[in-house]
Amino acid sequence: MEMKVKRIMQLQISLCVSFASPLVLLLLSCSSTMAQGGFALTPVVYSELLPPAGEALEDTVAKPATDIKQIAWVEQLVKESEASVGRLYFGTEHANWKMRRRDLDFAVTHSGTALAIGSGEIKELSFDRDNNFKAFLGFKLDDGWKAGIVYSNYRTSQSMALESQFAGSLFATRSHPKYNEEAFDAEIAAVFDSNVFDAEVRGDINLSDRASITVFGGFRWMDVTQSVVTAYDGLDFNQGLITQQNQSDLFGLRFGGVGSFNISDDFYLFGSLEATIAYGDHAVSLNEMDNEFGTQDILVDVQDTYGQGHLLSAAAFGVGWEFTDGCDLKLGYEVNYWGGLADRLVFLDDTHEAMFSHETEDILMDGFFVRLSRDY
Repeated sequence: MEMKVKRIMQLQISLCVSFASPLVLLLLSCSSTMAQGGFALTPVVYSELLPPAGEALEDTVAKPATDIKQIAWVEQLVKESEASVGRLYFGTEHANWKMRRRDLDFAVTHSGTALAIGSGEIKELSFDRDNNFKAFLGFKLDDGWKAGIVYSNYRTSQSMALESQFAGSLFATRSHPKYNEEAFDAEIAAVFDSNVFDAEVRGDINLSDRASITVFGGFRWMDVTQSVVTAYDGLDFNQGLITQQNQSDLFGLRFGGVGSFNISDDFYLFGSLEATIAYGDHAVSLNEMDNEFGTQDILVDVQDTYGQGHLLSAAAFGVGWEFTDGCDLKLGYEVNYWGGLADRLVFLDDTHEAMFSHETEDILMDGFFVRLSRDY
């Protein structure tokens, strides 16, 4: 048994010796080939990997490359753009106004039961409700105030027709008294169109955790066009037509305030009051025609221009809701007063034909409104 073990060990040693010589020769030949082919191993000098003297390793690693600088510049530009967009406020408002004025009478009924006017009733044109549109846009200043512009347009029109009763007639109230007075039929149509531009600044004053006041002031420009056309026919008139046109351009100082009181985290009550002191340039024209014996006769054709001061004011109240992303929804009721803006040119005497008077009346507009805005 011992003899077998010794023989096996001798056999293993002889095999190792026999394989060792070729393996050493193979390694030597590979090393020679790599050296000839330029594959010689280069020793690593660790001192070259260290940062220069006086500079920390983290500073060397943190040095931004050119592309990293460009990315940082773009990110800064995006942040500035987002900040600029966040400084804007804007919104729109829709209102349903009814115009109330007292200068649009056009006829007085006459039943024939009196020597002058019997059972008479003064007929006036009354406007229905119509829509008013408003839009605003502004920018938040660094000190918390806001500067912006507001534009609103209100246009309304109305017409009315009237026929005399049996055995009666209509007295015209818009014609020159020298020529034609009575008619069987009367019709009136009126158009009112206004454009209002406001430039304003506004700021908030906090009174408590629940109450605050927003004060504002600025300038107002107004462009108002009014037209009234009245037609009479029968008796004294033969297709009589009377046209009055008013063009008004106003400029003034506007100021006011808005108070709000929070009733919950999202809902609040508000009320506003504002006034405008304005000066207006007005141009008025009056034209009256009648078709006498088949020809168009001009009875009146006059124009007048003048300047006049006006007081404009507005008041509103309602409830508001602040919801996501700084959006705000208001629902309320408002009243607008435009003093002395309705002008009617009236001739007074049939003997002295040129006796006339400017009859100025106030205009009142009221109705509900809804306003949607972002951070206003």
